[in-house]
Amino acid sequence: MNLASIFNTRTTAPLPIPVLSLLILMAAFIMVAVATSGTPEIHAASTQELADISKQLDQAITALRSGRQPTAAEQARNQDAFMRLESILFRKHDVRDNAVLPEPDRTDYYLNAIKMSLLDPKRHGGWAFRSPLSQAVRLELLHRLDRRYDPFLAFSALFPALKRGETEYAVGAYEALAASDPFLAGKVLEWSAEYQDGELDWLGMHYLRMGQTNKVQQVIADARRIGTELALMSAGAFLERMGDYSEAETVLSQVRNDDFRNNLLSTLYSRNPREAGADGISFRQRLDAMQKRLFTSGLQPVALADCTAPPRSGVTFDDDRAVLHSIGMKAGDVIVAVDGYRVENRQQYNYVRNLDPDNARMILIVWDGKRYTEIDAWIENRRFGLKMRDHEPLQ
Repeated sequence: MNLASIFNTRTTAPLPIPVLSLLILMAAFIMVAVATSGTPEIHAASTQELADISKQLDQAITALRSGRQPTAAEQARNQDAFMRLESILFRKHDVRDNAVLPEPDRTDYYLNAIKMSLLDPKRHGGWAFRSPLSQAVRLELLHRLDRRYDPFLAFSALFPALKRGETEYAVGAYEALAASDPFLAGKVLEWSAEYQDGELDWLGMHYLRMGQTNKVQQVIADARRIGTELALMSAGAFLERMGDYSEAETVLSQVRNDDFRNNLLSTLYSRNPREAGADGISFRQRLDAMQKRLFTSGLQPVALADCTAPPRSGVTFDDDRAVLHSIGMKAGDVIVAVDGYRVENRQQYNYVRNLDPDNARMILIVWDGKRYTEIDAWIENRRFGLKMRDHEPLQ
């Protein structure tokens, strides 16, 4: 008897219901068996391809360690391989969110994503350790490290620990990497400068608190070697905290972006007006010279009553974020004065803001599109953390 004869529509005598039910179950079992008969082979093939992709990325990392940057074609091949890996895992587990992949595939996916950030930072930019995925794999990473120390596992676990505020663990992990894998230890500092809001404080401040100034000096040297604007910002901050003000000025002067450099230097000068640079010129004199350059008519005191017509200058934010809402502002509002002084552009805003760098209180005069209001705000570090631009009035 075959399936066709069982379900032949020309059958005249109906089968008893129990027999029919049994036959339907048998047919369903046969169809499932046929459909899944190749599954072990498919899974084996997928497992092998995953292993091959991971090996390909490992080989690319080895080349990177030797100082050879991947070509555009190699980056494209690595990206294609990573996308295949993601597709295989998502199909295998019928999911669309990497954070809900089952173990061990979830952690393996995370580790390969970290490799891609090393190989192609412009495209991947450390997204994996900033995503919910990094916290989802935390325990599995620790279990693997408990079984066998591996520098790459330690590197991959460090930034998720920082995100959870586990600074002591992160410092210990960094020091272990410095002893076992200088390449990855260097990447810790580079990634901290690039992706942790420029912060190397988690490491440098720990050493300062412990009185380990020699280690702080090493962090400063590494930050200067990295040379990014955010790394130089951290190096300058450490030098200032250690009382080496002239060297802090030297480091911050190396920042290439004019606005960012002036912002950092004006903060240094305002906080330490009695100190001087290597040339003997006091920071008070530096600050005065900067003011004359930015405010050709001098600082202009202004009160709310002085503001009537819509602004033709000032600064504004395009991002509508909670930090603005918390003080009664919104995207598009125009700040025209800070702490009683008129500001016409970002450089003037930064200068006036930095005159009192350690005071979280800021008095702002703001145009909301209809009227001016005075806002008494408390902003941590006097920074909104949003991209600011000069206001351009409609013509």
